[in-house]
Amino acid sequence: MGDEAKSMANVKRVVYKGVEYGSIRGLADQMGINITTFRYRLRKGMSVEEAVETPVVGREPKRNVFKGVEYASIAEMCRAHEVSVCTFNSRIRLGYSLEDALKKTPRRGMDGLDW
Repeated sequence: MGDEAKSMANVKRVVYKGVEYGSIRGLADQMGINITTFRYRLRKGMSVEEAVETPVVGREPKRNVFKGVEYASIAEMCRAHEVSVCTFNSRIRLGYSLEDALKKTPRRGMDGLDW
């Protein structure tokens, strides 16, 4: 077995609310949870649901408000605006404003035309 096959064998798929994620890290990233916190909770015996839904102790829960609407999570806000969380996070890291990061942009085909 090659190194890549071995590393893929160690990846644990996880299901949360009927959606399968390729890894624990993938779910943590999608939900905006620190991976160390998430793994700690699972090791302590929390279910996936509890690990995702338990707020961090000692912190005020982060509010996700955009144009006067409060969302339970960044993932929910992205779904409402039809933008993937990955795209949203990339745009924020690149310095986009919240409004620009949530804009749905048309996809372009290889010929340069909109799909």
